[in-house]
Amino acid sequence: MGLFAYEGRKLLRNPLTLVLLAVLLVAGLAQPLYDVYQYRTVNQTYQDRNIEQIIAEYEKMSYSPLLTSMSGSEYQALADERENQERVVPDELLVYFDTPINQYFSLSNVSFYRENGYALSEVLAGSSEGSDRLRCVQSLKRAMNTLARNGQRDSYEYLVLEQQVDMMEAAGVTGVQYNHFWVELEETTSGIMLPLAAVLVLLLSGAFSREYDTGMYRILTATPMGKRRSMFCKVGISLLLGVGTALLTLLLPAAVYLGLGTPEGWNSPLSQLGEGWFTYTPYDLQVWQYFLYKLLFVCLGMAAVALMASFFSLLTRSALYASTVSLLLLFTAYGALFVTDSDTVFSWFSLTYALNPRMIFSDYVSFWLPGDGILLYPDAMIIFLVVLSGLFLLLIWLWYSRCWGNRSHR
Repeated sequence: MGLFAYEGRKLLRNPLTLVLLAVLLVAGLAQPLYDVYQYRTVNQTYQDRNIEQIIAEYEKMSYSPLLTSMSGSEYQALADERENQERVVPDELLVYFDTPINQYFSLSNVSFYRENGYALSEVLAGSSEGSDRLRCVQSLKRAMNTLARNGQRDSYEYLVLEQQVDMMEAAGVTGVQYNHFWVELEETTSGIMLPLAAVLVLLLSGAFSREYDTGMYRILTATPMGKRRSMFCKVGISLLLGVGTALLTLLLPAAVYLGLGTPEGWNSPLSQLGEGWFTYTPYDLQVWQYFLYKLLFVCLGMAAVALMASFFSLLTRSALYASTVSLLLLFTAYGALFVTDSDTVFSWFSLTYALNPRMIFSDYVSFWLPGDGILLYPDAMIIFLVVLSGLFLLLIWLWYSRCWGNRSHR
């Protein structure tokens, strides 16, 4: 326990720890507290309505005949009249859907809300669909018919398309539900994990190399606690910091938004979370289930990042080299997208996507298994992260035992 506390104190004294804590506090508490305060102040001061009244009015107006009676051309006319053409909301609805609720309906969103909340059957305006990514049921069924005419009903391509159609039709939803604070929670936490992971890499890149530079490793590995205990303490504190950062990053803002705001909308379909984030998701998940998956992915991702930084610190014996290599691997997806201009296996199976689960659940991706099996992307990503973490842990053990352990006896 003494060695574990010693490793913890070293990390706490690092200036980068203060940066990590500052970002956590701002993202986890300051921004959510400001959002909730502004939301309550605007509504209670200027419209004299509390959250419960807003939800009731929102639900009432969501099913207004106005939303189902207007044609697309009428909405386009409204868009042309407004300076901000993304906010295509009739004047009668602005009091319910404008800034206090922060639910902006774009033309495409209104269109699919009018079709009972989910655009399964056709491509929305502004949504991309190419030969490498079919997103709507109509396109998928056309591709299936083409394969069937060519006698390829038993092919992998046909089976994958069939599964995607079945999943999307099973996830079909009706209506529009209020989930404002869940949207804010996703907005606040979706982009923060990658910068935090980068700070974690910089913080842990000296976990082993610092002891080598100072010669402290000779003392640590020669103590009665032994070289193995020294390694376990370093790895343990790294994992604790990584997973702890992931938990705080998601749970702190969740406590603010859902505790001081409202958890209303917890059972709304994932497809209704945000504007177009999950429009074509094939996963039949409710919002609260998605956030549990998100918690799992960011914890696994940050654990893998911590072990990766620790291993390269041990391998290179240089904080500079360890951080450089780790950061390059951390941002693999962006590099792959820059080179190929499309999603590939290098972006799908990357720490970049693992730390932003929106990329995992927004579209259908699957992989072929022997025996006509199909492995869905979320399951494949979990396996990838567990295997990656286990691999780094094994490499740390082997390299530490082989190199540092032997040096302590020279």
